[in-house]
Amino acid sequence: MGTPSPSGTRSPTESDGRGLVYPCRFDSDATEPCEIVDRRTRNGKEEVYVHFVNHDRRLDRWVDATDVDFAQGQPRKEVESADATLVSSARPTTRKQRRRFEAENHVHGVENGIPFEDMDPETHKLEEKRMEATKVRNLDAILLGKYLIDAWYYSPYPDAATARRKLYVCEYTLKYFTSFEQFSAHKRMNKWRHPPGDEIYRKDCISVYEVDGAQCKLYSQNLCLLGKLFLDHKTLYFDVDQFLFYVMCEYDQDGAHIVGFFSKEKYCPSDFNLACICVLPPHQRKGYGKFLIAFSYELSKREGRPGTPERPLSDLGLLSYRSFWRYTILTFLREHNLNVSVSSISEELAIKFEDVIHTLKSLNMLSFYHGSHSICVAPKQVQEHLESLKMNWLPLDPHCLSWEPDPEIERKRRKLDKFCYR
Repeated sequence: MGTPSPSGTRSPTESDGRGLVYPCRFDSDATEPCEIVDRRTRNGKEEVYVHFVNHDRRLDRWVDATDVDFAQGQPRKEVESADATLVSSARPTTRKQRRRFEAENHVHGVENGIPFEDMDPETHKLEEKRMEATKVRNLDAILLGKYLIDAWYYSPYPDAATARRKLYVCEYTLKYFTSFEQFSAHKRMNKWRHPPGDEIYRKDCISVYEVDGAQCKLYSQNLCLLGKLFLDHKTLYFDVDQFLFYVMCEYDQDGAHIVGFFSKEKYCPSDFNLACICVLPPHQRKGYGKFLIAFSYELSKREGRPGTPERPLSDLGLLSYRSFWRYTILTFLREHNLNVSVSSISEELAIKFEDVIHTLKSLNMLSFYHGSHSICVAPKQVQEHLESLKMNWLPLDPHCLSWEPDPEIERKRRKLDKFCYR
């Protein structure tokens, strides 16, 4: 932006800048309003860590102090008010246009968690504490297999491990190292070529392993640390005993290379079939996210109980689930010539009743008559919606899944259900 702040203006060395928003160079030809999160001196130059108020935290970064125009600081409420006016004036009016606008602009509803201002005091305090502790990304990048991957968010790796700002991670064991020499020595000695646990799915070059957090504790903890680099609003659990992890891999002659995973609580009374989901950045836009979502629902089908993902969902996760629900439900309607009920859709697809209702409402295909929901749609409308959905989706073949529910887990879950719903 040019020069440091002139005399009489606030700079990060004069105050912490809380509550003020400044213009900051976002890319080569544009500026965006930002908040000052932290500051440091590096190689004799002043740098500030900024959060761009109109963007996700994964775009937060360290910038040169001269990229920020400290002379133009404004209270955040004024900037938010102006932004809200612009958004309101730009918001389309028809139902179809509004749905597209919300998807493209990541406008979140209730299903994406409780708005910050609506939280109860205790939750509000915990969220403020979490945001304060994780406001500055503590790693720049990791080397995983053949990929050098930029970190998106803070992950609670030990301070000693993050001092150099870069980690070397074994793609088979997920052990992490601060030096290339240590990493190379580990690779020479390591015999693992796939995740621990049982391989429960294999088709072509794709495999999925079920990893029990209680049996493979170190691997599961390292998997959580890895995933937290790319997930913002999920709590990291070091007590992984209560979770199962489903690790998706690309298989070749060298072994099984991790591309993503989802976790699931063993004894969850809330019908959650997925706790968190993560596809590593180099493997996004390959349809792997929707494959993992479909995988979680296939497990729910075999358990005989509809499921739903744990909230809140990330912006990317929310978009993936919305398109998955729409495509899956529309396909089911077409295959059954619309001769189905909301309950039968939920039971057959193992999608929770409320998610089916929400999806059909968003498609304007649901009416409420005499105390019950009815599906009101013509076959042509279903086909038009399906043609409008561009699904980049790796199909799941249920015949390649070798898995049945664990009887002991099912017994404990039924016992917990009875206790919770008495």
